[in-house]
Amino acid sequence: MKRSEFSRILRHMEHVREASHEAETRREEKRLIAEYNRMSLAIRPYTTGAEKLEEDADPRASEGERAAWAAAR
Repeated sequence: MKRSEFSRILRHMEHVREASHEAETRREEKRLIAEYNRMSLAIRPYTTGAEKLEEDADPRASEGERAAWAAAR
């Protein structure tokens, strides 16, 4: 997984987490929580250090992507 993809997933997870707090129905909340959990499992090997992230083709990744990657370590 590339760092930019990892950062994109982290941003999406944050959005899903916030949306689950604002869900109007319990069913919608459960769906969002399940989506968050699936994404969490997908990135777990990278957050625990079991697998290394690949460098992006462009080494000038955005500052936000670098910050998200650093926060995940």
